[in-house]
Amino acid sequence: MGILKDKLFGSVDLGVYMAINNNFLLIPKNTPKEKMKAFREPFNQKSDFRVFPITINQSSLLGVYVATNSNGILLPSIVSDSEFEVLKDFCSLGEVQIDIVESRDNALGNLILCNNNGAIISSELSENMKIIQDILDVEVMILDYAQNRLPGSCGVTNNKGCCVHPLISEEEATMVNEILKVPVDVSTINMGNPYVRAGSVVNDFGGIFGYDSSGPELMRMSNVLEL
Repeated sequence: MGILKDKLFGSVDLGVYMAINNNFLLIPKNTPKEKMKAFREPFNQKSDFRVFPITINQSSLLGVYVATNSNGILLPSIVSDSEFEVLKDFCSLGEVQIDIVESRDNALGNLILCNNNGAIISSELSENMKIIQDILDVEVMILDYAQNRLPGSCGVTNNKGCCVHPLISEEEATMVNEILKVPVDVSTINMGNPYVRAGSVVNDFGGIFGYDSSGPELMRMSNVLEL
């Protein structure tokens, strides 16, 4: 398994720009070619892993807008028709479901924490629970943890572990564990940022972390996520 420390567009908050599952990495269209190549390397263990450049509403903030696991992709209503069709064609190659979530808040990546076992969603998405469950094909729980309504920003998970915001309560951590069905532990990223998703891009095969991440942070993340 591979681990990479890096920046994108001069930012250590890599997670706001990329969305990942076990089969592919969605990456901004304007990512330099040398970065695309570097970002592919941590996941080389999976030979058919794909890196796919795309925009959402002509924006590079894919990690903010997109929620995905190996079963499906959820997109915000601001995605353009052409962007949706391109992603739909891409998903058809891997038989991945795709749909649009009609919500007042388009930041699905910030509002959904998911793996192939389950999904934790913000109370902001309570009316969208059915479509999230259908597309991701997992059990869904509404849970605002760590004193805010951004479960996707406050956690990063794969199918082996989950790292979450340090302010999560023991009861909340137990609930996350029960839905995602993986061990849960607290961590920070990029020298103390508690919003771990902002600086992390991980799946079961590897991870990319913000360049400012400390050795202890990377060790904790790697141990919990089994990277």
